[in-house]
Amino acid sequence: MKRLINKIYDIRDGEWKITFALFAISFLLISVVYFLKPTRDSLFLVGLGAEKLPYVFILIAVLAIPVTGLVIRAVQLYRSLRVFIWTIFLIIFQLLIIRLLLELQQNWVYVLFYLWVGIVAILVISQFWLLANEIFNTAQSKRIFPLLNLGAILGAIAGSNATSAMISFTRVSTENLLFASIAILLLISIISLGLRGRLRSTPLPRTPGKEKQPSALGGLKSIFQSRYQLIIAGIIGSGMLVSTLADYQLKAVAVISFPDKADLTSFMGIFYGNISLLALIIQIVLSGRILRKIGLGGALLTRPAGLFIGAVLMAVEPVLAFAVFLGGIDNATQYSIDKTGREILFLPFSQKLKERIKFFLDVIVDRFFKGFAGVILLILVAVLDFNIRQIAMVTIVFSFLWLLLSRLAQREYVQQFRNALMNQYIDIKPVSGFDLNEPQTVKIISEQLKSNDPNKVTRALQLLEGNAATPFADDLKKLLYHELYPVRLLALRLLSTVPDKNFSPDVLGLLQENDTELRLESINYICMFAEGDPDKILLDYLNSNSLLDKSSALGCISKYGDAQKQALIKDAMLEAIIVNKTRENNLARAQTAQVLSFLKGEKALKYLPVLLKDPSPAVQREAIKSMGIVGHPDFIPLLINNLPDKKMGSASREALASYDERYIGNIAEFLQVAGDNTLHFTNIIKTLSFMPYQASVNQLLELLPKEVDLQKRYIIIKALSKLRAANKHLKYNPIQVQEILEQELKQSYVFF
Repeated sequence: MKRLINKIYDIRDGEWKITFALFAISFLLISVVYFLKPTRDSLFLVGLGAEKLPYVFILIAVLAIPVTGLVIRAVQLYRSLRVFIWTIFLIIFQLLIIRLLLELQQNWVYVLFYLWVGIVAILVISQFWLLANEIFNTAQSKRIFPLLNLGAILGAIAGSNATSAMISFTRVSTENLLFASIAILLLISIISLGLRGRLRSTPLPRTPGKEKQPSALGGLKSIFQSRYQLIIAGIIGSGMLVSTLADYQLKAVAVISFPDKADLTSFMGIFYGNISLLALIIQIVLSGRILRKIGLGGALLTRPAGLFIGAVLMAVEPVLAFAVFLGGIDNATQYSIDKTGREILFLPFSQKLKERIKFFLDVIVDRFFKGFAGVILLILVAVLDFNIRQIAMVTIVFSFLWLLLSRLAQREYVQQFRNALMNQYIDIKPVSGFDLNEPQTVKIISEQLKSNDPNKVTRALQLLEGNAATPFADDLKKLLYHELYPVRLLALRLLSTVPDKNFSPDVLGLLQENDTELRLESINYICMFAEGDPDKILLDYLNSNSLLDKSSALGCISKYGDAQKQALIKDAMLEAIIVNKTRENNLARAQTAQVLSFLKGEKALKYLPVLLKDPSPAVQREAIKSMGIVGHPDFIPLLINNLPDKKMGSASREALASYDERYIGNIAEFLQVAGDNTLHFTNIIKTLSFMPYQASVNQLLELLPKEVDLQKRYIIIKALSKLRAANKHLKYNPIQVQEILEQELKQSYVFF
């Protein structure tokens, strides 16, 4: 199973359990949502009729914004996991109450249930992704989030079809589907509780109020100052407006076609399930092709064009088949091709600007137009007495407006993206994972790669990291000969992601480079694209007479090889490089020191202390870095002894600071050895100030009252102050701090 998953998703050792747990939660959570949605729809539509839908559309829009704010506030105060678990248990309790209320068979209960499902769907989905963002870092999220998205889509398919099957083939009533939802939520809570031990090492939430949150007013000002941003807001608003009108038409026709509650529940379940399956197919098969073939315009125009056609069909004859087409094209493209296009529109923005306007667009504009659509429907249905055909005509008008705005956005995007890339507005990390194969985007990035300005070239290369580089293969090949090493390295790494072209003859020349990382990546590329047996080629490099080739092959195996390949590395190979102390072999020894950080185990313990005494400062620094990465307690005395060294002190401190929290006591023990040596004492205390753990604070607070030397007390207080300023999550015993302050005041009084 792992091999099958890893063919598509890059899940690494140590990530499987947590990824599987979150995949299961994602699957089950969306299953619950799609258990509840058909139930909600049928109870409301049969009980009150489609003409009352505008009221709940308005109320959901009004309630969604404060609920979103409540979630943001909660995760600022507590860990996302705790808030998530609390929410699940609260939902279970509320479902039990709602199930009892449904026995009353009162219209107000159906209204309450419709509103409740709408809010809960927003609540749990947003909380799940906040939790996932807390667990995984940026690099992990790029690899793992697509799998979690797949779990959500499969959950929608499973939940919807299970609803239909239970209604059609069993005697379960629509109301009793709530018990199935409760059972699934209990399973989610069990899995979530099992995650607690996995999150102990993650940072605590930031203290609220210390960081400025994106404001709605700031977003509004920014949008009205930019034509491009205003167009994006118009697309999001008109999209929500048309989507709500389409949703109304589907449900109005459905309740006419299926007046029986059970039949309507079954139909809605089948509809949601099949549409989720269609969305999955579109995302996997069509989205990338549409983007590559007809570009951003195709991505932006697909959904409004489909809804325009669906609305025309409904205006001609408002039958169930056309209503299903209208609602189906909306739901199937909303979170696939349409979402891809809308995300690309945000590429030209800096991260700061994106944070300022995205909250406003995704929450305020989206919810406002949901409510606005409700108001329009209320006027059309309750005041003007429009029928479904007439509402379809109104939908045609707004769909046409949406199409015009999408076309305008396509034109504006090209200039905005070019300006942003030239002026370095684009933030690289958030871009990773986007499909940059859109034709206009490819053209602009290609221009940057050909630039004579190395900064522009580097920026374009960084933009491509984490994205498909195939359209830029020829440009990247030329950059293998660029005068700057970082450009050559980035180009080589990107070429390794291009599967259908082999540039090995060009890469061979890079083996003569002085840089260890570039040689390592070169051997990895040559082995990846070798026509013969890659293992044999790697073994030839390992047994090469060139110590540089040998050390590069060692580095390649240690970084990219599995346990079987790492077993090829023998002590004799390492010793052959380490014992050769000639100046010409400095690079090979430095790379061997890097290799040992990947190998760890006995080899690292045996050879890193030897390399620490190497005559070359560069080799010593690499050995120190590797000691920090390995993090073995045997290295602590060696690193502490290096702290006073002017050349190696800083590197040794960084290496010690990378040690796990459990070793803080080991480091603090050397304060006793320091004795009256203030420099040695200062170095150790300063090291503790770089270790952002609660144990660092506790150690320093325990040490301070015992220290009588004023200079050393000052050093400890300075370290505590630094820890507090940089790490808001650390806790300080107020009573202990008060006692220390009083002691300091007394000392100062005596001194003066």
